[in-house]
Amino acid sequence: MVRTVLALLLALEPLSGAAPPKPRPVLRIPVWTSSNGTLAINQFKATVDGASAKILGLQQPGQDLLVILVMDLVEDLTLADVVKQSLTDSIKALPGHVYVAVMRAQDGLQVLTDPTPDSSVLASTIQGVSVTGTAGLLETVETALELADSITAKSGIRAAVYFVTDSSVSNYREDFTNPVINSSDSRDISRTFPEGLIREKISKMENLVLQRQTPLFILHDAYHSDRLNEAYQSGLLELAVVTGGTAIFCRSSAEIQPSNAKLWAQMTSAYMLSVQLPEKIRHTFEVKIDAGGAAVTYRARFTIKGR
Repeated sequence: MVRTVLALLLALEPLSGAAPPKPRPVLRIPVWTSSNGTLAINQFKATVDGASAKILGLQQPGQDLLVILVMDLVEDLTLADVVKQSLTDSIKALPGHVYVAVMRAQDGLQVLTDPTPDSSVLASTIQGVSVTGTAGLLETVETALELADSITAKSGIRAAVYFVTDSSVSNYREDFTNPVINSSDSRDISRTFPEGLIREKISKMENLVLQRQTPLFILHDAYHSDRLNEAYQSGLLELAVVTGGTAIFCRSSAEIQPSNAKLWAQMTSAYMLSVQLPEKIRHTFEVKIDAGGAAVTYRARFTIKGR
């Protein structure tokens, strides 16, 4: 029986004994490093819009991680089978501190399996996901990120949202094609910019995901080279990158397994730095992280909701 998003949130509370966040706003920043060894909290310094910010905590790669895995497969059964097998293989190799929740994007975000490190339960769920319906990534991505943020705020664990999709512009319920408004007018800009609607949608989505703190990762198993889908795929990459994550688009089935493995490696290797925000802050602000000379990559731009 499909469980609700609320059930998922309640199920995650026992995963960590960490104290709830302090009343003042706390920013949780995913950070990656290529340096050898594990970075300690005293190596980090943070500034928010140029002002020094207090570091409240650090979650390291060996500590608890929640991955919300969202399945958005609706088109190609053959590619879907390759994706499912690749996910199953990756999950079997995960360490015990990684909890995975499996969700489905069709008809709203639906929980298929509550967070668990049990690879056999996860594999059975993934293999049983049907390849039907219409694409749901754009309709559910902000909800998935909001859910992950809520869990992180309550539990203090690291989190990532991972969408696995074969979505294209044409398989959404919403019509993202840009019809010619005046077929007799050669100057009609809809002729010149047929991808206008999808770009507008992505821009609105970007404003929403900037308010979230969980990194977004996307594996797209079927790259499309037409103009509308290139605009859509570029938009998906933008959405992932602004959250600190990334997206990979596979041009062949042979690219699925290494691409999936690369994304899992990135998700599991993330640090999470908790930074106390100033009482007064701009609506959109910049963050800088220093790790005592160690090379780090991180998300630098955030928006505070309601500011």
